Amino acid sequence: MNSSVIIPIIISLVIPSYWLWRSFAAINARGLLAGEVDSYLGNEENPEELKLLVYYAFKDSMKNFLVFEILYFFLFNSQKTTVKTFSVLQEQFGKEKFDETIQIVGKLVVTNIKLSPVSYMLFGLIFIFVGVYRILLDSASSLSFVNSLRAQAEKAILTAVH
Repeated sequence: MNSSVIIPIIISLVIPSYWLWRSFAAINARGLLAGEVDSYLGNEENPEELKLLVYYAFKDSMKNFLVFEILYFFLFNSQKTTVKTFSVLQEQFGKEKFDETIQIVGKLVVTNIKLSPVSYMLFGLIFIFVGVYRILLDSASSLSFVNSLRAQAEKAILTAVH
């Protein structure tokens, strides 16, 4: 067989197999959490706002590109809406209720990572790249600041000498 035929056949088998494998792993993990989420949502003592957080985390746990939707929200929509921080939620609802909620949401995030680990690795690489870029940009700006100070000092010395 020609290699130009074999490569598309291999790709057409590998990509769906990978997708099925990751989907199966995420569905199993989500199924294990379904009872815990159901009992949390059914508990009348839990605040409605935290129940909504758990509900949406459970609903979105099977989205392949969730990490990029969250990134998009924080980059472009966070100024338009009010987002409560974790410390505000913890003060409002108490540490115990908040910790229970965060534990369930964390398990649902792990479920989403099982669904699409490549998306999270890509997000991590982008995050590292932006961090390194900002560090280099800050160091370059501080160097230009030092150079401008040096030039001003030389100018002041030359004016003082003449």
